[in-house]
Formats: sequence, structure tokens, C-alpha cells
Amino acid sequence: MPDGQFESLRLELLGSGVAPLYVDRTIVELREHFADLESSALAAGYSAEEATRMARNALGTDRAIAAAVRAQPSLLSFSTRWPRVAHCLQSAATIGTVDRRPCRMRLVA
Repeated sequence: MPDGQFESLRLELLGSGVAPLYVDRTIVELREHFADLESSALAAGYSAEEATRMARNALGTDRAIAAAVRAQPSLLSFSTRWPRVAHCLQSAATIGTVDRRPCRMRLVA
């Protein structure tokens, strides 16, 4: 199986707010499951092309897999699950980094 087979799914999951850690885990699990399905089909006597097609069909479409992952709120990133809180925290962190010393400008006459 080519390494890029699940790349579009990975990008879709990242774009929809799934935490990168869970995206990586999902892709690893899908690759392992795909390899298991493919080797089972090969052991059953199917050709390599048929085994690949059967394994991919057994997994389902990228859209269905992505929908199943997005349906689990615990897999979403913090900023996707709690956007207002994340925005407030980001704003507070930004304010905390602002230099608080007064600006001393010289006026030129």
C-alpha cells in the first residue's frame, strides 16, 4: 500500500479540528488494518490488485471514516471543542507577553 493512500483523509481530519495526535493514531491503525485485510485476501488466493481493492472497500470511504472520527467529540482538539475559551486563553497569553514598561519617546522640537 502506498504511504500516501490515507493522506487526503489525514488532511480532512486535521482541517475539521481533530487533534493531530488522534489523526496520527487513526492513520496508523487504518494502515495496519488495511495491511491485515490485504494479506488475508492474498492468503485466500486473490490477486494483489483484487486484495488491495477488497481491503480498501472493507475499510469504507474516506468520508465515512472521517465522519465516524468527527462524531467523537473527545477526539477533537481543545480549540475546536471550546473555541471561546481557547480564544480567551490566547488573548490572555498575548496580553501577558506585552512589555509593560512605559514607552519613553522624545519629542523633537
